[in-house]
Amino acid sequence: MRRCEIKSIADKLAAIPEQSIVKSTYVYTNEPSSGRLLNVTSQLHGKGKIKTYHVFPGVEMSYISLLTDQATYSHVPDEWVLEINYSILGRIGWHMERGETIYLGPGDFSIHPRVLCANSTMNLPLGYYEGIMISLDLKTLETVPPPLLKGINICQEDLLHKFCSDQSLITLSHDPMIQSIFAPLLENLGPFHRPYSQLKLQELLLHLYRLPVLPIRQFSPYRIDQIETVKAVHDELLSNLDQRITIEELAERYLINVTTLKDIFKTVYGNSIGAFVREQRMEKAAELLRISDDSVMMIAQRVGFKSQSKFTVAFKDVFGTLPTAYRKAYYEAGNLKNI
Repeated sequence: MRRCEIKSIADKLAAIPEQSIVKSTYVYTNEPSSGRLLNVTSQLHGKGKIKTYHVFPGVEMSYISLLTDQATYSHVPDEWVLEINYSILGRIGWHMERGETIYLGPGDFSIHPRVLCANSTMNLPLGYYEGIMISLDLKTLETVPPPLLKGINICQEDLLHKFCSDQSLITLSHDPMIQSIFAPLLENLGPFHRPYSQLKLQELLLHLYRLPVLPIRQFSPYRIDQIETVKAVHDELLSNLDQRITIEELAERYLINVTTLKDIFKTVYGNSIGAFVREQRMEKAAELLRISDDSVMMIAQRVGFKSQSKFTVAFKDVFGTLPTAYRKAYYEAGNLKNI
């Protein structure tokens, strides 16, 4: 459930003040130490952490953890630098200057020239995100290639033309090879982080060179005003979990086609409207069981169920236990009420 994902990120950001993002940079050198630590803090709505490793000349890898609904991270609009993003938790989206929109969910991978996103804003529709961002300076790689690429007749400009000849966004969703490359980098590698990072990023480069055809272009064709409409629908659903609102009613109220509403909602939030509402109802019910003395029937009604028995079945399907047993286990674990 999303509550567990949010808690996981919140624990990592516990020491970071609100409305701040802290960037730590590790510069791998030929010295025996693992790196040199620098801290830079900038402002945003919410908080976050970016841990960046200079893995090779021209190659940086950043671990990003954010608890916010929006963040801006400016950089130089260099057409010779490719940006790669791999999503781990949550969802993240960009509204590019040319009008394209892209959203990534867990397991998704994107690549684009940095000239596209220099002044774009990152949108986090679920309020949290964790992922890996890699930047490739192709001019530097041409001059100082990583060890495994030395002696191979590769032109870095070919990589740029292969993926970004028309300066577009390219994505891959749940590609097995990409996932196998990133999987070890998600673990706590300790002293093995440096060699694993260097090995896996060279493997990623070789994989990108070897791809015979362009990946599917999957950036959203939807307008920003349509996406804002869907966000308003999302907010209304969250504010009215006790009501049964049909998709047709929402489409009529917000003057949007039913199919378009369904498609954009899933693009932005990663779930269908029905699945999203069911998940939010169960999350809200679990919260009410933890923080209130309301009866199970009253909680069922507050999350849109007229029947306690139907609510009990739905709750057990999600949490694997009855609502009464869930509440009892919570307090027996020593958690005090905070009403």
